[in-house]
Amino acid sequence: MPEATTTPAPSPSGAAASAGIPRYLQDAYDHLKTACSGAAWEDVVQNWSIMEVHLNVPANLSTTDRPTQVKFWTNRGRQFDKPPTVGKAKEFAALWRKWWVGLQPEWRGTTWPLARPASVPTDGWGEVLKGGSNGFIIILITLSWWCGASKTQSEQNEWASAIEDVGWVLTHLVGLARAKKHSAPEELPDERPEKRCVHDMLSQMFH
Repeated sequence: MPEATTTPAPSPSGAAASAGIPRYLQDAYDHLKTACSGAAWEDVVQNWSIMEVHLNVPANLSTTDRPTQVKFWTNRGRQFDKPPTVGKAKEFAALWRKWWVGLQPEWRGTTWPLARPASVPTDGWGEVLKGGSNGFIIILITLSWWCGASKTQSEQNEWASAIEDVGWVLTHLVGLARAKKHSAPEELPDERPEKRCVHDMLSQMFH
């Protein structure tokens, strides 16, 4: 009788690759989900991953007023376990907010905290609605550095304020990214099962 054979299960990275998940997304998701703690951070990482899956088009964020640590990190291989030194959290926070404000639609203003109108315009999001290894992921990477440098309660509160704003933005970017993929708004699926689907997909593939 011929010997039974089995087909090896695909590796997590192989499964993700076969599903069209970019390697940078695999590695970044795996790192970011544990880089900081708290429900707000988890939601930010979750919504970013959903946006990335729907966009699937690389683009570059503006480097105007971007913290210099980003170039230092990218030039040295983008190693998640070797973040750059950001110095004092309060100073990095000021640099980060200046960059973030510059990426926002003009209607949000320039004074922190930025405007969050109840009725959110769909225009002006072009500077942040960007996927790929040089897109929105860089915002999350810099937030993880800021998180690591925040030691006092005051510093942690400043970081939390930024996370709140980024979370608000991502909530709307996910809708815009989904709309780019579907022909009409009425065809869009309910967001809650989609979140579970993307979360399950990423979790199963990367572990």
